[in-house]
Amino acid sequence: MSAELPQTQGLSGLELLVAHCRNLDPATPNARQRLDAALGPELATKLVFALSPHVPREYRERDLRGPVVFAA
Repeated sequence: MSAELPQTQGLSGLELLVAHCRNLDPATPNARQRLDAALGPELATKLVFALSPHVPREYRERDLRGPVVFAA
């Protein structure tokens, strides 16, 4: 995270917007591809996994089925 700060310090709002829009071009590498290039695929995968929210499987499966309703 701190490695990214020097790149954005001193940039105006318009420059940040242009940089963001440039990343929307399908021909440019996406964030994961840039991370793979900077850190290597193995470390990038570990970093993404470590920073991703972890939801236990039983909660994911239950949420896909919808709310639980008890009939009396």
